[in-house]
Amino acid sequence: MAARKSILVVSYDREYHDLFATALSLVGYDVLRTTDGDEALAIVLSRKPRLVILQYPVKVGNATLTATIRALPEVARTRILNITPRNVPETLAQAELEGVDANLIMPVPTGRLIAEVKSLIGDPVDGRG
Repeated sequence: MAARKSILVVSYDREYHDLFATALSLVGYDVLRTTDGDEALAIVLSRKPRLVILQYPVKVGNATLTATIRALPEVARTRILNITPRNVPETLAQAELEGVDANLIMPVPTGRLIAEVKSLIGDPVDGRG
């Protein structure tokens, strides 16, 4: 049996946290969730999800989760999707500078979210079957 790809959703906003996690689970992704940057980093290091969805900046100590992931060779290639409530060019530019792979601005319809996730990591299941 093929393995399902995992995604970590890191969000302080419970409504979006639940919406994104549910939509991605329904199409077949294995969704991990947290509201805490330190816990998110621990999950990235231990579970190695294919994608981290966050609202930049999620903090880990004095750094951001994005910068921390990019600085660690064992997880540096993890895809990162920033979903933000406001179109603030400076914040989006900083997120891109630190290494997010894509930015989406809320509201994000679930179909758009799923399409973006598939463009970043492919279909929910590895291999065939």
